Amino acid sequence: MNIDFGELKNDESFKSKVKNVAESIAEIEKLVEEASKVDYEKLTIEDKVKFDLFMVYAVNSLYWMYLRINGENPNTHGIKHELSRVKDAMERQKQIHDHKTIRPVLQQDAAKRMVRSGLYDVQKKNEVIKNKRQLNDYTKKIHIHSNPNPLNRKRKFEDN
Repeated sequence: MNIDFGELKNDESFKSKVKNVAESIAEIEKLVEEASKVDYEKLTIEDKVKFDLFMVYAVNSLYWMYLRINGENPNTHGIKHELSRVKDAMERQKQIHDHKTIRPVLQQDAAKRMVRSGLYDVQKKNEVIKNKRQLNDYTKKIHIHSNPNPLNRKRKFEDN
């Protein structure tokens, strides 16, 4: 890059700033070229949102730089509000993305198995089975030794 600085050719600070601006402009041109080659229709919705936010932020930043180069104060211009609005939208998009990808996903089948195994007590189950067997044995004994005419059975009275 050969720039004629004229009377300012001895001012190294000025020359470095101008070269820095020229390099930044070249990088921005490359980014804009790459962005214009993107097939927007093939992008997912999330990628479209990211792309749109990137482009809006890039254009607003370029306008901010344009105002600064022309000696205007961009802090008093509406572009400052627009840039903060785009930054807020970018933060919101990041929150939505993080919410979708970082949050834990519950595997219901595995959770059910864990809860069931945690609640299941083998000894308690064996005691219940043992008690049921004892109760059945006891009722069988009672039934065998019981009166053939139990007290709670309906009786016929003879008419005399």
